[in-house]
This record gives sequence, structure tokens and C-alpha cells, in this order.
Amino acid sequence: MKEIPIVSVVMITYGHESFIEEAINGVLMQNTNFEIELIIANDCSPDATDEIIQSILKNNPKASTIKYTRHEKNIDVLPNFLFALQESKGKYIAICEGDDYWTDKFKLQKQVDFLEKNSEFNLVGHQALSSHDKILGIFDKDTFSFEEINYRNLRIPTASIVFRNNIDYPDWFLKVTAGDRAIIFLNAMYGKLTFKNGAAEQNNFNTYRLIRMKDIPEVEPHFVNNGIEPTGLGEPALPPTGGAVANAIFKATGKRLRNQPFIEDEIFKTT
Repeated sequence: MKEIPIVSVVMITYGHESFIEEAINGVLMQNTNFEIELIIANDCSPDATDEIIQSILKNNPKASTIKYTRHEKNIDVLPNFLFALQESKGKYIAICEGDDYWTDKFKLQKQVDFLEKNSEFNLVGHQALSSHDKILGIFDKDTFSFEEINYRNLRIPTASIVFRNNIDYPDWFLKVTAGDRAIIFLNAMYGKLTFKNGAAEQNNFNTYRLIRMKDIPEVEPHFVNNGIEPTGLGEPALPPTGGAVANAIFKATGKRLRNQPFIEDEIFKTT
């Protein structure tokens, strides 16, 4: 009987024929003392992505690690992402999209070792190097409040993330504009995230209350036509959420909330 994996690596792909082989090899080269599974969800790529994956499945000795799905028609990015997340059986989930790749063969071992020893943390990440040799995930201090995560739009590199597989994804998750950013954002709702040398030190569940996706009100994004040529509708929609909630509370109660977590304010203890 095949062992239940400790880590599920989620890899969504569309039109990644130039990158997918390196992305897969970066996962299959991982040196761990536990089982992993690679969930590849191909959103009906119109190029040779499928052929490259099929070749790896046929020829790579670690092909049994891969669980591959090619959708018969394009279902779009977020439904494909959610599909892959829900296919994950591991205790932890790592993200590596089809146009990213890992270079450290001990990456997963290091991150899982940390999470296994520190049950109070829920998510870890690290610095990454972009295709333009730019270092991503550099922060000017170690500790950030919810407001700073919100207004500064801090970026933890998506391909660096490993988190506990303990989230129930509601239907409204499909309405967010960037699923990976939503996952990171939720980890900061009821406290602080701390970083050291670009790596997340503190993510939560046991040391303080962590908001769950099912606890958040349904969100309906609206994009206003401003006459500017489109450049993408991803991350910019997320940072204002905290401020919008604070403004809504002010309009309803007349009180300005200046500190996070909001739930600790007296207004919630008396209503």
C-alpha cells in the first residue's frame, strides 16, 4: 500500500511548454525522509505542455510521485488552483506553479522539519530569485502587523510557500483575484507575521486565533473602468480589504478601529 504523502506539491499549469520540465524536475529532485506527491493540474494548455508531461510520466523513474490531470476544457486559473488544492492528500501543501522551479534539493525537508517542530506556525516561506535575477522576499524588519501586511502589500514568493493542509475552501474563494495572496493574507488576520532573513517565522493556529476562510464574509470584487490599458487584475484588489472592513465598522458604529486584531476591541466584547 502506498504511503500517505507528508507533502502535496500543487503545480497548476497553462501554456508552460518552455518551463514545465524544469518545474517538475525541481520537485522530483527533492531529497526527503518522507513521501511527497506532485499534483499537476493542466488547464487544457494549447501548446506542448501535455506532451512534455506525458514524456516525464513515461520515462522518469519517480513518475509514480505524480498525480496528473489534464482538463478537457479550460476552467480558468482559480478553479484549477482550487481543484489542485482539494486533490492534495498531504499533511502540508507546497506551491510551485508550472513556470517556477526549485533549486535546493533539501527545500521541502527544511521547511517540513521546521513545521513539525513548531506547531504554532502554519506557513513558512523564504526568499526567491526572479527570472531577472531579482531577489524576492526581502523585508526591512522582522515583525509586521496586520495593517502593514495589508497596506504595504508585502510579497512572500509563491513558490516558497509551505503551509498546513487544514483550510476548508468555501465557494467564494473562486471570486478572489489571487488565490496565493488570499492564503497568505488570511494568516495575518488575527495577529502578526514575523520574518527573519526573508523567511516567515510565525504562522499560527495554536498560539492565537487564526481566522478561517469560512468565517470571512462573502466578497464581491468590482473593477471600475478608468480608461487605462489593462495590466492585470491580480494582487491590487486584495490590500484594501482591511481598510474597507474598518470603514464599514466605522459607518455602522461610529468608532474608528486603529489596531489589529479587530476582534480584541471593546466594541466586540459589548455587542
